[in-house]
Amino acid sequence: MLFSVIIPVYNAEKTLRRCLDSLVSQAEGRAELILVNDGSTDASDEICREYRDRYSGIRYLVQENSGVSAARNAGIELARGTFITFVDSDDYVKDDYFDVLQTRPELEFLAFSAAEERDGIQSGAKIGIRYDTTAENEPEYEDFVKAFLQTRNGSPWNKRFCRAILREKDISFPLDLSVGEDFVFCLQYLMAVRSVGAIEDCLYVVDESNGESLSRRYDPNSSAQALLIYRYSFDAVLQSTLDSAQKDSLLQILDYNYYRTGFACVKGLLRADLTRAQRLHRTREILSAFASDDRRIPPRNLIHRLSKFVVEKKLAHVAYAIARIHDRL
Repeated sequence: MLFSVIIPVYNAEKTLRRCLDSLVSQAEGRAELILVNDGSTDASDEICREYRDRYSGIRYLVQENSGVSAARNAGIELARGTFITFVDSDDYVKDDYFDVLQTRPELEFLAFSAAEERDGIQSGAKIGIRYDTTAENEPEYEDFVKAFLQTRNGSPWNKRFCRAILREKDISFPLDLSVGEDFVFCLQYLMAVRSVGAIEDCLYVVDESNGESLSRRYDPNSSAQALLIYRYSFDAVLQSTLDSAQKDSLLQILDYNYYRTGFACVKGLLRADLTRAQRLHRTREILSAFASDDRRIPPRNLIHRLSKFVVEKKLAHVAYAIARIHDRL
């Protein structure tokens, strides 16, 4: 069996059939579909059982509601395929999904493109790492990882993983993160492999029709979660077997993103129902949390240098003013 496709399911009765139909039509003989019902309270269970009984290649697991990371981890434990991919139950795949993914079997990490859809209309924009590679034109490993860090496209649903490496290195989705857990998972995996590549083929459709964008809401826990994401990320690079120069190069990008994220957390305060005084107080708290320059990483550009200076000096009024300016642009 070549592929194990892991599909977390939570209250997905409106989109689940579309998702499964896009897969079962091409999966026979080359993939198993692992459905993990994460405590759904709608008709998802009934739909999962229906498809399991109808198609021999579907395995079904029901668990108490524990979150998408726990569901994906449970799927990894069940998987038997050479390669693992992830599909969200409100999305679907293109007709040539497996045809394309079974090419380039020598690559330990393969990324591909995805399209965004809203109310049945695809935007035309491609989601990916922005690398178009062929057997004659592979990227250097370090350049590829840099592209991953710079685009910060950590979604697992447009990537192909090797099951043996996930098992051997004990890589799983961290359960103490509610955001960014997929980025951490992908980075930890990238640190464990060396043969990487990406293709432009658009194999996956992300449906953005349902749900309010989380990016528009204020989350008072966002800074704590962001700090935890970066703790995992810095550790993944530092504990890797890369040489010192490679580590330094990747750590510099992570450090740049670290300070940018601190400013993003300050900007998030503008969406909170707080007075100006309360926002400034919370800004100081965020800057204090992010002010930890024990890594001694040299800035990669002027923006990095200035961001680092404002955060480390805890210049709350300056950070708040910059956030307001950016919010108006």
